[in-house]
Amino acid sequence: MFYSCSARENRGSCSKHWTNIPEVDAHGYPTQTYLFRHQPLAGHLPDEFEQPSQAQSTRTGSNFRWPFCSSVTREESKPGDTPPPPSNPPNHHEHYKLGPVLGKGRTSRVYDARDIRSHKKVALKIVGGGDHALGVHYANEKRALMAVSSKYIIQLIEFSDSTFFLTCPAHILVLEHCPNGDLFCILEKCGALKEAYARMYARQIFEALEACHSQSIFHRDLKPENILVSEDWTLKLADFGYASFDSRSTSGSVCGTTGYMAPELFTNSLYSPAMCDVWSAAVITFILLTAKPPVRLATSDCSYFRKMKESDWRGFWAAHEREVEVSAGAKQFLQRLLSPVWRPSVHHALQLPWLSETVDPSQSELSSFMRNKIEMPISKDSCTGIGQSILDGHELHAAA
Repeated sequence: MFYSCSARENRGSCSKHWTNIPEVDAHGYPTQTYLFRHQPLAGHLPDEFEQPSQAQSTRTGSNFRWPFCSSVTREESKPGDTPPPPSNPPNHHEHYKLGPVLGKGRTSRVYDARDIRSHKKVALKIVGGGDHALGVHYANEKRALMAVSSKYIIQLIEFSDSTFFLTCPAHILVLEHCPNGDLFCILEKCGALKEAYARMYARQIFEALEACHSQSIFHRDLKPENILVSEDWTLKLADFGYASFDSRSTSGSVCGTTGYMAPELFTNSLYSPAMCDVWSAAVITFILLTAKPPVRLATSDCSYFRKMKESDWRGFWAAHEREVEVSAGAKQFLQRLLSPVWRPSVHHALQLPWLSETVDPSQSELSSFMRNKIEMPISKDSCTGIGQSILDGHELHAAA
């Protein structure tokens, strides 16, 4: 059963992840409408899923496998053990037509879709059912998006806790559609942004975090790939699967992506999830300004981090400003937030002069600037290898 919701989320991704689909209508969607059938989730999944129907084979190919089957445990089940969806389910829905795959993650797959009731585009985030860890990710994301409301956080439209997708048990989140992909793709295309626009985006990220932290919601995996870009080029914080709902300092459940993780997460010491979010947001702000991360890893093995730890900011900036110059105000802001010892809260970060004492460009100016940047030919000099520089040394750490 789908439940309507007035809270927030989504997952649109770079167009390079999209897959062409045959037999589509004039809007680019498959001519077949797919059902999401409501049924209690099965306790296990078979090794091999039954062959998709002819309509599904047209869209996915006959060798389609549910992406989460390898992570599901079961007890001596055989192909076909999972009961098929009932022919007359208590509730069925023909509300959405599926389009291309927008993105794939460790815990989910996201499809472009269209609500046939309103003809509006949405994103369907499909999280595999029958696996406890995936269920936790789904529950975290749904809880976070229902609890917080901000124009800089993706909107949750509907959800289904107990559904079948292509004969497999699943959880589904119907999310706001963000046609301009994610921030990583934007940075990979554009390189460093002009300071006025980098500051505007940084403020949006911090305001999204302030809305979360005010409700004791802590993202814990903040990175450009988890920040989507809406039609008007506004940022939308997304992917709350690793979210925490406890503001107390803790020494357990370390998670995140290593290049964006705060130094305290590498020491097995007590850490504040709020302060870790601040560090990650500061790293993203640095990338917006320079197209490169401030450190490879926030450990003493990294020479940049050693300079930060020793307060050798002159040497730190001398190394980083070989290609892009950073203003004094931006430097002061980043030095406060990238402190290995103490950093301000999100609320206080928003009061610092670099964010609070300037006027942002208008929305129309932002849209015009971003469209022009995206349409420009890719320049190796302006891009400075951002795709590789951001990813070098960055690994995903699941909650442990």
